[in-house]
Amino acid sequence: DRITLDRITPDRTHIPATLSSQSTRTLLLDASTLDGRSLVVGERGYVLESADAGVTWQQLVTPSSVTLTGVSQQHGGEAWAVGHSGVILHRSGAGADWTLQLSGEQLKTLRTNELKSVIALRERALPAAAEQDQDLLAEELDNMRFSLEDLQANPQAGVNSSLLSVLFADNRKGWAVGAYGVFLSTRDGGEHWVSEALSLDNPDGFHLNALARSADGSVYIVGEAGLIFRSLDDGDSWQRLDSPYDGSFFGLLPLRRPGELLVFGLRGRAFHSTDHGDSWQIVDSATRLTLSDGAILDDGALVLVGLGGVISRASNINEPFVARVQASRNGYSAMVALDDTLILVGESGVTRLTAEQWQSGSSHGN
Repeated sequence: DRITLDRITPDRTHIPATLSSQSTRTLLLDASTLDGRSLVVGERGYVLESADAGVTWQQLVTPSSVTLTGVSQQHGGEAWAVGHSGVILHRSGAGADWTLQLSGEQLKTLRTNELKSVIALRERALPAAAEQDQDLLAEELDNMRFSLEDLQANPQAGVNSSLLSVLFADNRKGWAVGAYGVFLSTRDGGEHWVSEALSLDNPDGFHLNALARSADGSVYIVGEAGLIFRSLDDGDSWQRLDSPYDGSFFGLLPLRRPGELLVFGLRGRAFHSTDHGDSWQIVDSATRLTLSDGAILDDGALVLVGLGGVISRASNINEPFVARVQASRNGYSAMVALDDTLILVGESGVTRLTAEQWQSGSSHGN
């Protein structure tokens, strides 16, 4: 179930996105809403903004035309978007210009520096390690040296790495994750990014698909092969959790009670935890279609969306989900909820559905 990633020539990084009257109808991949303003991002470097709950949209000028896959906002209109070719875009506030904060070449340098640093630390630690640990440490060192040699020998290695999700806790602290285990962090709003992939227990370099942060400050990463990582100290350290599933997860939704989570992904698989992910119980999402995103409505209801135009709703986590498929059957990649209105993005661009509209799709249980 490894996702297929487009390979884009790196020079598109520095080609501004073309303004297009079709930007609301093209492939869009993520959405965010805060302080009455909604942002959506997608292919060709498109960034769209709405100040009227998705009724009208304005395409914003951006400095790159690579596909954008994730967006995160902070108060005052500051925002970040990530995408293919290692791109991170930044806007310092509402109305400000978008600027290129990171490129694939810079991401390759960050990953190279991380490997060099960790290799040096492990080489110094190896002679003093307990005898029973030396074989494992030596094997880890060999793997890291191989990865470093690959980065240094291949000019394009790492340059085309795709970032898939971005999340900021405030205007300073943020994270970005992506394909083949890419994991970046910043403590200064993105002026400086650091590669921390080796801080995660992900030796096979599985894709990291999404980030989420709960109200108590816990941060989560979900990904390929059932990966779930948790940080209880706001990103300073990470723990790999025992997973209830070995397929891909594409989203994690912190619920309203402390420590309560809903994780979901491939083939409609969903699981509920009440203890920060220490244990999980299977949830019947009422669909076998892949689920990509979710939200909590003002009344506490849960909504999940995904491929095939599926929208699955439960009045709360303890009640059954009911799934309906929209007539277009175009897949949804992300959503935000504004009162009882859903703003969905995906294969057909951006779609705005009122409660009456999105609850009137055809019933779906397969």
